[in-house]
Amino acid sequence: MPITEGQLTLSSGYSHAETRRISHVAIMLQSTAAALVATSVVLALATIVSVSIQIERQYKTTGRLNASKWFLVASAFFALVMTSLVCAAAAEGLGAPISAEEFRSRPVLQKLILAAFPPYFICNMLVKHAWLTFYYGLASTRPRTYFIHFMQFVAASFGISSVLVVLLQCIPLSSVWNQGVDPTETPGQCINVMAFFYANSVIMIVNDVVMYLMPMWLLRNVDMLRGHRIGIYALFGAGGIVVIASIFRLVAVNRMATTDNLSGKREIASCLQLYMF
Repeated sequence: MPITEGQLTLSSGYSHAETRRISHVAIMLQSTAAALVATSVVLALATIVSVSIQIERQYKTTGRLNASKWFLVASAFFALVMTSLVCAAAAEGLGAPISAEEFRSRPVLQKLILAAFPPYFICNMLVKHAWLTFYYGLASTRPRTYFIHFMQFVAASFGISSVLVVLLQCIPLSSVWNQGVDPTETPGQCINVMAFFYANSVIMIVNDVVMYLMPMWLLRNVDMLRGHRIGIYALFGAGGIVVIASIFRLVAVNRMATTDNLSGKREIASCLQLYMF
């Protein structure tokens, strides 16, 4: 059973600030917060190493970074921003086995989670641009180049619209974290945010499937040794792991919508999906 701040205060005589700090530690020990932080940190470090290696190789080969690598560097920056916010949210109770009612009483936690979504969607968008920019080198016909242009437009539209929906989900935005907390707050006009997350997850799965099947189509009529072709297909086929992570994210969204226990599994799924790109 989760330890509450009230229990700590009554039993120990700690000040409110001390009780709050101890409560945060107790919550992390009883929840998936530790797994969330560990997953985020490990994947963030792996991203830094991977991007650094790619930058070094690019400089050794050409002496400069191409557009694809610049998109990759920018995406890594936003991924690290999101990781920092997720870790801060974990310190405030993200990942704890708390009820929806208790979650609504934690405005700082809600603000941190809200702040983590824009860099998440921006990073996701930039990674797609990095891959699509790389795909231009594989396009051998004008229709294929036009299709890559179209996918660039889809990626930009999806990413920007997702950020706007998150930031404009309530008018005023303070209604997101003041619902049920501040009785003087005038109820805002809010969208059905769970419907957005469902739609967003499904669209992302479809987008990922198309993204990682594109190389097979782009290289279909290119002459190369069979072994090389199989190797390239296998390399891009590894992107299926990202699709699996996207599906896991959809399952986590459904779990969040159908249970009263907000355990932070959606954030773990998002971190996995983001860094697997």
